[in-house]
Amino acid sequence: MRILITGANGFIGGYLVAHLLKGGHQVVCCVRAVCQTQLRFPLATVISCDFNRDTHISDWLPRLANIDVVINCAGVLTASRQQNIHHIHYQTPVALFKACEQLQIKRVLQISALGVVDGPEIDYVITKRKADEALLNMSVSACVLRPSLVYASGAYGGTSLLRALAALPYAIPLIGSGQFRFQPIAMFDLVRVIEHFLEQDYHGVIDVVGPKTATVKSILLSFRQWLGLPFAKTYAIPHWLIKLFVMFGNVFSSGPLNSVSYQMILKENMSDYKALRALLNFDLTPFPEGLNFYPSQTQDRWYARLYFLQPALTISLFLLWFFSGIIPLLTNQQAAEQLLHHLGFPSAMVSVVRVISCFWDVFLAIGMVMTRQKWFFGILQLLTIGAYTMVATVGAFGLWLDPLGPLLKNIPILVAVLIWMGMTDER
Repeated sequence: MRILITGANGFIGGYLVAHLLKGGHQVVCCVRAVCQTQLRFPLATVISCDFNRDTHISDWLPRLANIDVVINCAGVLTASRQQNIHHIHYQTPVALFKACEQLQIKRVLQISALGVVDGPEIDYVITKRKADEALLNMSVSACVLRPSLVYASGAYGGTSLLRALAALPYAIPLIGSGQFRFQPIAMFDLVRVIEHFLEQDYHGVIDVVGPKTATVKSILLSFRQWLGLPFAKTYAIPHWLIKLFVMFGNVFSSGPLNSVSYQMILKENMSDYKALRALLNFDLTPFPEGLNFYPSQTQDRWYARLYFLQPALTISLFLLWFFSGIIPLLTNQQAAEQLLHHLGFPSAMVSVVRVISCFWDVFLAIGMVMTRQKWFFGILQLLTIGAYTMVATVGAFGLWLDPLGPLLKNIPILVAVLIWMGMTDER
């Protein structure tokens, strides 16, 4: 079959593309990051789309030429300046589904999420649910799959957070008592389920859950064992501290811990595995047995241990640049002005140059946390540090020999910026 997959560069979408290609299908990846996806999947056809923008049926009709089946895997957890959740989860999918209906596409699958029926009334749940209902009310042959917590050899979003918590030294923190329940499903089972329903005529909603129930506590301990780390005790995090982390995640859009994911965790979403099994001709692997098919590697331990250091590094660099700009503006910086005089700057220009450099530092601080162009602002930081170091070297070479190391400190800062640049791509 010729299958169009939206969100093909995402967590589930990527594994699904690989699985269907292995099965001999012709896959068309419909994504925003065309070049990256083409490099990842050279055997697939890759075309461009943007769920923030492609909200009309006419946007999708040309893309559906010669397509047999459509699978929508696109989705985001929260809205942001760059991500319109109402477009991504509802308006664009509905336009896609209507185009499929108009062209009489043989089959449409929507990858939704367990819990959108009776979950908290938040944008993520509401928009997902509305799109699911819209699809099922159309004449096209359609199926909505709602998976529970999905684990795989790789990690993204919630599973990244769970692995990082499991890898913390000495003890593992729990949200509440850690007794919130999931029915984890292995990715290799999920992609088989999706492929199975490509060829079935089942019309409706299917909850895709694993055979066994697992608490958050047992999941964390299983992940820790899988990572090859020694047993650690668990302890409950106070609710006020959780809310502080959630607030930070909301403000900086940092990682999967935010008000949406927190509310979804607090609302248990369970389903009947037997109902799913009755529709399949194969058994699913229970958790944690499924982890045995994904032996952990060194990079898994590295990623888990560095997960919380990435936001810590971001905050550190932000504070460095922000206060490097603010403090000289609010204090009398005679040393800096003397250095500029020594370099030959006219007296009338010294204060101007100092103020400009201060605002530049503040600009770098704000830019590195408020924009998606992380790599670009990383380059700007490197160039700025290099320029400041060269100016100081020419004007006051003795600073290299200063016991406090004001210039020597620039070397580890340069390395820190390089590490930050290497950790900016969450996918």
